[in-house]
Amino acid sequence: MLRAFVQIVSLAGFNSFLLAHIGNVHCEGPDAEKSTGVAPVAEPKKVCHAEHTVEDEYSLHMPLDLKCDACRIVAYVLTEGFKNVSEKAKARSKTKQRRTFAEHQILEFVENTCSHKGYFKKYGLVVVNKTRRLSGRGLETYRNTGVWTGGLWPMRLSSMCTQYTGELGEWEVFHAWENGQYLEDFICRNEEMPHICPPLSQLLTAN
Repeated sequence: MLRAFVQIVSLAGFNSFLLAHIGNVHCEGPDAEKSTGVAPVAEPKKVCHAEHTVEDEYSLHMPLDLKCDACRIVAYVLTEGFKNVSEKAKARSKTKQRRTFAEHQILEFVENTCSHKGYFKKYGLVVVNKTRRLSGRGLETYRNTGVWTGGLWPMRLSSMCTQYTGELGEWEVFHAWENGQYLEDFICRNEEMPHICPPLSQLLTAN
């Protein structure tokens, strides 16, 4: 009996851990609660939103279930940044040809991009099909409503940007983009990195 009690307590603790680190989703509307037996005149639309966890509110680390979205955001922001700086350099060039950048210039540019939290300030948390997702430019969830922005999300994204470009190398990331490689694959599906994101085909099928 004592062993059974310990197992129950352990399971309860594990469930609490999951809720604290992965988060819960709360829905309101049809199927969200038991039916009252009275048919509504107009069936309301079910609305789901994420219940903010302690980790969401205070931790500087990106929640595990959102790391793929976060990495894809980083790849998008860097891609747009490389495009802009290359176009501006080409516009200033007398020959209108692509300018060759020095390594220290790219290093400084990437560091400034990652540390500039303004690039990430419009990203936030949203629920899609009862699943917590990040929302913003570069993701298919960009047009979703009910996004929780602000808080520590910009800082978390900035930190991930610095971490991943530092591990892969700022110069190497730029060269990958310059050579036409899809940065989302290079950063988020790189063999040298943990498997942050599933294959793109699997990701699109899931959505």
